[in-house]
Amino acid sequence: MGLFGMWKRERSAEYSADDKTNPAEMSPAQLQQKAEELLGRANASATTANHTTSPGLFFNAYEDTLQAMRQLVALEAYVPFSGRRPSEILAELEGTSKRDAAATSMVNRCLEQHRWSNRKQAETELAPYWAKLPKSARDRIAGLPDACADGTDPADFSPTAYDAANTRQIEAFRSAFDLTSVEGIRAITVDAVTPWVKSAPGVPSHPVEILSKQASAYAQDHIDLAVECLRKANELRPHSGMLYSEESYLRLVRYLYKAERFAEGDQEYQRIHAMFHGPHSQLPSPHALGVAALNRGLDSAKADGVDLVEVTWSSTCCEICGKYRGRIFSISGQDARFPKFPSDFCVDCGLNVFPFREGVSVPLYSNPQHWIEENARPLVDTRTPSEKDAYLQWQQRRRMEHEHQLNQLRRERQDHMDYAWIRSNLPDLLPNTFSGYRRMKTRNTANFQKLRAAALALGYRL
Repeated sequence: MGLFGMWKRERSAEYSADDKTNPAEMSPAQLQQKAEELLGRANASATTANHTTSPGLFFNAYEDTLQAMRQLVALEAYVPFSGRRPSEILAELEGTSKRDAAATSMVNRCLEQHRWSNRKQAETELAPYWAKLPKSARDRIAGLPDACADGTDPADFSPTAYDAANTRQIEAFRSAFDLTSVEGIRAITVDAVTPWVKSAPGVPSHPVEILSKQASAYAQDHIDLAVECLRKANELRPHSGMLYSEESYLRLVRYLYKAERFAEGDQEYQRIHAMFHGPHSQLPSPHALGVAALNRGLDSAKADGVDLVEVTWSSTCCEICGKYRGRIFSISGQDARFPKFPSDFCVDCGLNVFPFREGVSVPLYSNPQHWIEENARPLVDTRTPSEKDAYLQWQQRRRMEHEHQLNQLRRERQDHMDYAWIRSNLPDLLPNTFSGYRRMKTRNTANFQKLRAAALALGYRL
């Protein structure tokens, strides 16, 4: 199928809106390729417009969809389209009802995601598009509070004032907590920093970021204090209100290796790995984030009294997602026209769900004239051979990235061990810095060869 029931096509190439190619001068193969490119562009833009919570991106994506459809209309006389013709879809997209419904849905998504804390903030961001918003959307904006809870006006943002506020917060935090001793850093508790998390004017003054930056300052001459700062930062991260990657947590392991506390670093690595990949992970792993996004979509539909949801589309997905992508489901299973929302829905390939309001929403992946019949068809894997191959390649890349991360950590650990051995056994040949040692080893310089020969003479292989 595709955009509104034509073709589902992968976006194979970028297409310039200024392309003046004359269809009459193109071969059938060229026409087919151009149509597929435009359909891919329209599909991608429509998906963005239907799901984004950025007003600017919404209006740009909607206009991009229109431009692609206008160029498809020019190909109607030369390409045999299945389903609805581009001219029919374009007329619908350019119509007031469709445009207004899409704009209202965008505003509703923004409000659901708390994009704006007050009315003036929303009106400021929406000012360039205000005339394009229907009354229903403007009425929703009017229902926002007049000002932020702290009385500030986000429209009057000043970078200088922002930096000054962060500096004051950082200095106050350092005065309130002892960051100069191991005991002082360990004494910091989650409850004690919670008010500081809430009152931080920006990311630089967030307790986790203060501790991380302090660790960098300590790294050269006070490595034990640096380790404690990162250990405390890792303790606070799950309670910070922000998402941190596994790499952020692994910085502690690297510092433990730098401190030549190898066994402790190994234990910390195992603990962090289990936190992200273990069966009882409590951290926001990609899977956990996918589950949370799915639940938000289902909860949003239920809150609006909507029983139907439409699943998004992905061309790089597993066999399970290949059955469910682009389909419309009944959450409760009470609507016999549609399959019940599956219990084995996969959240690891990027699919999500959005409320589908019958009579208002336009199905993105089904023909609007036959969408009920199409969504009653058997649930089978619809992936093409190329899509199946793309999924396998994606899985392989993920494994390789994880292995690369692990190999880097292992090499770093071994290099620290070697550097410590050289310091104890060949101090006269010890490079001035660890980074200098790693450079000479990587380049296999003459000095490194000399160092390796001396170590080998003592029975140690670098």
